Amino acid sequence: MVDLVRTHFQGMGVDYHDNWYGALPPLLVAKIEKHLAEARLEPDHGIPVAILRAIQPELTTAEINVACGAFTFPLCKRCNRAKSKSLEDLEVLSERFARQYWNGNRDLAMRDPSWAHISSLYMKALRYSRRAANAENP
Repeated sequence: MVDLVRTHFQGMGVDYHDNWYGALPPLLVAKIEKHLAEARLEPDHGIPVAILRAIQPELTTAEINVACGAFTFPLCKRCNRAKSKSLEDLEVLSERFARQYWNGNRDLAMRDPSWAHISSLYMKALRYSRRAANAENP
């Protein structure tokens, strides 16, 4: 993106460092703003929100706290929107958890006190997902 802006200004003979944003054509400004908005980080729940809502009556307070806290990960808006709304594999989620909180060390991540709640939460979400899939495909 920066190279695009730099090239644009060099072609116009404008010093790149002088009020560069104000000198951009409106369509380019709109394109940059859209790109930045799509790149904004937002929380991604390890368990999709629709599944959390469906199983909420079964969850303990600790599981709800983990689902909305330690088991959320930063993901850009574009990636979050493109992500499947189905339940990811526990192996994938455990790797994300380890990267997020334990510098990728899965052994330490599995010893984290919240991991027991995450495992329990995941099993409840998995049971729900299987019931929902069976209901759709009897």
